[in-house]
Amino acid sequence: MTRKITPANARPRCTKVAVIGDSKSEARIGARNVIIDELRGRGMPYFVSVSSGRTIQRPGFGTDKRHGSGISAVGHAKAAGANCFVMAIGGNDAMRARGNHATMRRDIDAMMSAVGPDYTVDWVTSTSGHYTGRWAKHTLQQFTVELDRARGRWRNLEVNHWERVPEYLPDWWRSDLLHYRNGNIPRGRYTVESAFLRGSR
Repeated sequence: MTRKITPANARPRCTKVAVIGDSKSEARIGARNVIIDELRGRGMPYFVSVSSGRTIQRPGFGTDKRHGSGISAVGHAKAAGANCFVMAIGGNDAMRARGNHATMRRDIDAMMSAVGPDYTVDWVTSTSGHYTGRWAKHTLQQFTVELDRARGRWRNLEVNHWERVPEYLPDWWRSDLLHYRNGNIPRGRYTVESAFLRGSR
């Protein structure tokens, strides 16, 4: 459900969207191709930077590793003229934090500070098919808890709960139960829709 838009909470018009992500949005195993096709189909200028292993503070090793960490990628996106952001990042941060909410809160605030208060941010949450271990759903959910709390500190932040989307396609997950196979199609569409829908969902 989206919130009713009033002059007080209306968002600046997005003219170039930046999508900053990790391996779930990467080219080889993620939703990058779907994301770009969706953006092109909408006629929206874009800046996409996705990299496997990327965290908010650490660079990754995948497709757009030249852009560095999530924070560094924000700088590249702003320099390229992006004026709204979709963050599809956080799973690696949750795993590294191992439930430390202070660490997750610090990282989220660092990312939001890099963007600044004048740009809209839609943050797409992460989940997995694991119930135990370091990539367990519960571990990733702790990052989502902190994202929801961050909305009270950052008025330009919306949180879009990907973990609420039902797994309705055959072969939704890859064998690692962390990345998607057929799930990349709805994941990519959901990521792009986040830039166009007002309000957390």
